Amino acid sequence: MMKSVLRFFIITILISLFIISCNDVVKNEKPVKEAVEIVVDDIVTSSVENIEGESLKMLFNNSKNIVTVVYNRDTIQMTGQRPASGIWYKNERYELRGKGDDVTFLKDGKEVFRSK
Repeated sequence: MMKSVLRFFIITILISLFIISCNDVVKNEKPVKEAVEIVVDDIVTSSVENIEGESLKMLFNNSKNIVTVVYNRDTIQMTGQRPASGIWYKNERYELRGKGDDVTFLKDGKEVFRSK
Protein backbone atom coordinates (compact mmCIF):
# COMPACT_ATOMS: atom_id res chain seq x y z
CA MET A 1 0.00 0.00 0.00
CA MET A 2 2.84 2.32 0.79
CA LYS A 3 4.35 1.62 -2.64
CA SER A 4 1.04 2.52 -4.33
CA VAL A 5 0.79 5.82 -2.50
CA LEU A 6 4.42 6.64 -3.27
CA ARG A 7 3.96 5.68 -6.93
CA PHE A 8 0.77 7.79 -7.14
CA PHE A 9 2.56 10.74 -5.52
CA ILE A 10 5.53 10.54 -7.94
CA ILE A 11 3.27 10.21 -10.99
CA THR A 12 1.19 13.20 -9.83
CA ILE A 13 4.31 15.33 -9.38
CA LEU A 14 5.65 14.35 -12.82
CA ILE A 15 2.33 15.13 -14.53
CA SER A 16 2.11 18.47 -12.69
CA LEU A 17 5.65 19.41 -13.78
CA PHE A 18 4.87 18.42 -17.35
CA ILE A 19 1.70 20.56 -17.45
CA ILE A 20 3.41 23.56 -15.87
CA SER A 21 6.42 23.38 -18.17
CA CYS A 22 4.24 23.20 -21.29
CA ASN A 23 2.31 26.35 -20.36
CA ASP A 24 5.33 28.59 -19.75
CA VAL A 25 6.24 31.14 -22.40
CA VAL A 26 9.82 31.05 -23.53
CA LYS A 27 11.58 33.63 -21.41
CA ASN A 28 14.89 33.66 -23.25
CA GLU A 29 13.59 35.51 -26.30
CA LYS A 30 15.95 38.14 -27.64
CA PRO A 31 14.41 41.58 -28.15
CA VAL A 32 13.65 42.43 -31.76
CA LYS A 33 15.93 45.15 -33.05
CA GLU A 34 14.54 47.52 -35.64
CA ALA A 35 16.71 48.07 -38.69
CA VAL A 36 17.46 51.70 -39.44
CA GLU A 37 18.72 52.68 -42.86
CA ILE A 38 21.06 55.64 -42.96
CA VAL A 39 21.30 57.28 -46.35
CA VAL A 40 24.32 59.41 -47.10
CA ASP A 41 23.82 61.69 -50.09
CA ASP A 42 26.19 61.28 -53.02
CA ILE A 43 27.32 64.88 -53.60
CA VAL A 44 29.56 66.01 -56.49
CA THR A 45 30.62 69.62 -57.08
CA SER A 46 31.79 71.12 -60.34
CA SER A 47 32.55 74.54 -61.74
CA VAL A 48 33.00 75.76 -65.32
CA GLU A 49 33.79 79.12 -66.91
CA ASN A 50 32.70 80.73 -70.14
CA ILE A 51 34.86 82.80 -72.52
CA GLU A 52 33.95 86.01 -70.61
CA GLY A 53 35.37 84.52 -67.40
CA GLU A 54 31.99 84.08 -65.71
CA SER A 55 31.67 81.05 -63.46
CA LEU A 56 28.86 78.52 -63.20
CA LYS A 57 29.00 76.45 -60.00
CA MET A 58 27.09 73.19 -59.78
CA LEU A 59 26.38 70.95 -56.80
CA PHE A 60 24.99 67.59 -57.90
CA ASN A 61 23.07 65.46 -55.38
CA ASN A 62 23.06 62.13 -57.20
CA SER A 63 21.08 60.42 -54.41
CA LYS A 64 18.15 62.80 -54.90
CA ASN A 65 18.73 63.40 -58.64
CA ILE A 66 18.91 67.19 -58.26
CA VAL A 67 21.44 69.92 -59.04
CA THR A 68 21.90 73.29 -57.38
CA VAL A 69 23.42 75.91 -59.70
CA VAL A 70 24.95 79.20 -58.58
CA TYR A 71 25.13 81.76 -61.39
CA ASN A 72 25.25 85.59 -61.10
CA ARG A 73 24.46 85.39 -57.36
CA ASP A 74 21.30 83.37 -58.10
CA THR A 75 20.87 79.88 -56.64
CA ILE A 76 18.70 77.61 -58.77
CA GLN A 77 17.63 74.04 -58.03
CA MET A 78 16.64 71.69 -60.84
CA THR A 79 15.50 68.08 -61.14
CA GLY A 80 17.31 65.48 -63.22
CA GLN A 81 15.84 64.35 -66.55
CA ARG A 82 16.70 61.29 -68.67
CA PRO A 83 19.32 62.33 -71.22
CA ALA A 84 20.55 60.04 -73.98
CA SER A 85 24.03 60.79 -72.60
CA GLY A 86 25.60 63.50 -70.45
CA ILE A 87 23.52 65.57 -68.01
CA TRP A 88 20.12 67.22 -68.24
CA TYR A 89 18.41 69.04 -65.40
CA LYS A 90 15.50 71.47 -65.51
CA ASN A 91 12.77 73.24 -63.60
CA GLU A 92 9.92 75.42 -64.84
CA ARG A 93 12.30 78.25 -65.84
CA TYR A 94 15.87 76.95 -66.15
CA GLU A 95 17.61 74.10 -67.94
CA LEU A 96 21.14 72.69 -67.62
CA ARG A 97 22.58 70.38 -70.26
CA GLY A 98 26.04 69.10 -70.82
CA LYS A 99 28.49 66.38 -71.63
CA GLY A 100 32.04 66.32 -70.31
CA ASP A 101 33.25 69.92 -69.92
CA ASP A 102 30.67 71.32 -72.38
CA VAL A 103 27.85 72.85 -70.33
CA THR A 104 24.92 74.95 -71.53
CA PHE A 105 22.65 76.83 -69.12
CA LEU A 106 19.29 78.16 -70.37
CA LYS A 107 16.82 80.60 -68.82
CA ASP A 108 13.32 80.70 -70.32
CA GLY A 109 14.63 78.75 -73.33
CA LYS A 110 17.44 81.26 -74.06
CA GLU A 111 21.10 80.43 -73.61
CA VAL A 112 22.64 82.51 -70.79
CA PHE A 113 25.84 80.51 -70.28
CA ARG A 114 28.02 78.22 -72.38
CA SER A 115 31.29 76.83 -71.09
CA LYS A 116 34.48 77.48 -73.06
